[in-house]
Amino acid sequence: MKSKIIICALLFVIYSLLALFVFSPRMPPTGDEPHYLITAHSIAVDGDISLLNNYRNRDYRIFYPGVIAKRTTRGADPSVELPAFSPGLSFFLSPFYKIAINLFPGFLVPFLRLVICGVTVIAIYQLMTLIETFGKPTSLIPLAGSVLASPLITYSCQFYPEILAFLLLILVLVQFQRIEKTPVKSFILLSLISPALLWLHPKYLILSVLVFGISCFMFARLARNAPTKKIRIIQCLQILISLAGIFGFFVFLHSYYGSWSPNRIYGGVQRETSLIELVQTLGWERLHIMFRMIFGYWMDERFGLIPYAPIYAAFFSAFVYSLKKYRYQMVPAAILFVAHFMLISWAAQMGGYSPPSRHMVALLSTILLPILLVFFDWTHNQKMLFLALEVLGWVIAAAMVTHYRLIFTEATWRKPDGGSVFWQWTGLERWIPNLTATDPDVSLIIIWVCITLLISVALYPRSSRIQSE
Repeated sequence: MKSKIIICALLFVIYSLLALFVFSPRMPPTGDEPHYLITAHSIAVDGDISLLNNYRNRDYRIFYPGVIAKRTTRGADPSVELPAFSPGLSFFLSPFYKIAINLFPGFLVPFLRLVICGVTVIAIYQLMTLIETFGKPTSLIPLAGSVLASPLITYSCQFYPEILAFLLLILVLVQFQRIEKTPVKSFILLSLISPALLWLHPKYLILSVLVFGISCFMFARLARNAPTKKIRIIQCLQILISLAGIFGFFVFLHSYYGSWSPNRIYGGVQRETSLIELVQTLGWERLHIMFRMIFGYWMDERFGLIPYAPIYAAFFSAFVYSLKKYRYQMVPAAILFVAHFMLISWAAQMGGYSPPSRHMVALLSTILLPILLVFFDWTHNQKMLFLALEVLGWVIAAAMVTHYRLIFTEATWRKPDGGSVFWQWTGLERWIPNLTATDPDVSLIIIWVCITLLISVALYPRSSRIQSE
């Protein structure tokens, strides 16, 4: 435990120095960040989430130097304009916002960035704890490859809900491993986290439902194996509290936005569209976009994971191997990863004007878990290959930090052919695929897929070595 605290303290210092002396001075809150902050301002100062007066009064001047267009949608009361995004992150930030605006308003943004640094470090501490629940120590080599590279190093102080979701999913996986040993603590955390995911963003709906479902299954199995009155009470309370929390979110939607549909938040009445209607309207075109995004989230030049941190090419073989070796222990993580990854691929969100790989941040716990576990079963040569990928990721991360503004590229479907400013600066843009382009370079995509597969095969543990041990 002492070593974990030392590691996390060192990481907090690194992330804080970057936040205070690199990220904050070079780029004010941008993209969706100022809109999350102005909602936090409204909650902290006005005690509500009605934003029309806040945008009119330019309350954002304390953290944003220019003029920003409002991002609101009409509520159930047409005279009220509400956030056009889920308020979970803003609710989390609001008490810290209130402290800062009352005591040191000039240090508001750096202080809030330090809060997010703290969240990131707590998540990394819990990630190391998660590895320990599998009976393994955390190896510093693969850990350093992730925490000192994209996207963790760039999102360690960003005002986005993904980093909170990253923490919540790690806590979920830890409690899945500890249900038998600490049923009361697990029941409390799982019952709270399931609805909390919804408050962060409706795109986490499937994660929320799956956390609830898997928790119910695990508590039911625990009640069957240890049929005590205490366990049965816990089982019932877990179901009731989780359902109450999830239902409470939809009551909030209906009360404030006048609809039971989460889509109502993001686009008003015109977005109250069901999944079936979306399929009927877009048909095969939507499936084609989804297919692109399945590859795009891994290797696109604007928002892909692997171009900015090559160590994540190790995930695929590690995922297969860890499922075979750890079986039931890994199944919950696998279910959460596949379900959410397919959902974001369907939704085809790229990240807007934010650092790369935004939508993969929440899934990093399920991606890093098999990589950290498989490291112990690699041969010396396999570890050297991974280390080479890790060093390359550090070089790219250093370039991203020292040229911070270049990593902010508009990554939306409004500009599908747009390229990455960062890769244009490096001169490597033509070697990294654009999966959203109107006419994508298919041969380049195939080359990237083949290289990723070769790395995966090369990093699959050798059975002869494992058997000899």
